[in-house]
Amino acid sequence: MESSIKKWSFTTPKRKRSSPKQKMHNEGFTESELMAIEALVSMKLSQANKKCKHMLKYAEGFPPFLIPITTKNDDNYLLDSKKHTYLSHFEVGSSSSSSRPIMEIYHDESTKELFSLVTTHPNEYRSLVCNRYPSYLPPLESIKEYVLECVKPCKKKLQSSDLTIHANRLLLRKKDVEQNFLPMLKNEENIEMGVEACAYDMHGNNYKMEFKKWSNKYYVLTREGWKKFFITHQLQKGNEVTVWMFRHSISKKVCFLLEYQNGTTP
Repeated sequence: MESSIKKWSFTTPKRKRSSPKQKMHNEGFTESELMAIEALVSMKLSQANKKCKHMLKYAEGFPPFLIPITTKNDDNYLLDSKKHTYLSHFEVGSSSSSSRPIMEIYHDESTKELFSLVTTHPNEYRSLVCNRYPSYLPPLESIKEYVLECVKPCKKKLQSSDLTIHANRLLLRKKDVEQNFLPMLKNEENIEMGVEACAYDMHGNNYKMEFKKWSNKYYVLTREGWKKFFITHQLQKGNEVTVWMFRHSISKKVCFLLEYQNGTTP
């Protein structure tokens, strides 16, 4: 009986409203920070979910099959409203010590609790990001515990220009960089000037490189480190390289893991 009533229920279209998450993204928060906040909100909503279902089941003493299913007591609607409430308390304010925005927390105790987990419990923060987005985590066991935040990796099939000794640069796909890599950068990390980075191979060896916008339109990993990398691993035209970008939990610096497929092991 209950299922048949739900089948005939309908949801009134909700009015569009500004997204707190979008506002925070526009103000300079990284994708992984937003991922962590959403994950924390989801954790916080687990109790709200139970409460909503309990309320639906026992509202006003009616048996479940007599409860009208409307937008005001539908559990998905209530959870969505609750989530919006939590996120709406994350406001952006200016910081005197940095050009990077900070979060200003107001009266909501649960929001303070979420913010505390992000800022004072980096292990929990990292665990939330990595567990919720496991495909973004660099696949090298020796560095997994040092990943503070990570983003979706990109793949690149090597061209002759990537393996030119005098050029010393790996050209990255513009779309992948702008969609996934750039949002992770902090305000003070200027891609135009170049961001110093440490790149690792699948054996844990590191190479000093620079993540930079080249000729005002291309994104590259450059410096002697790239030349040393492709010579050491005997990379050739047509080999595929997967580029994983992450932030180191100790140095807080941008790092890369380069996973290659060429059928040989140096």
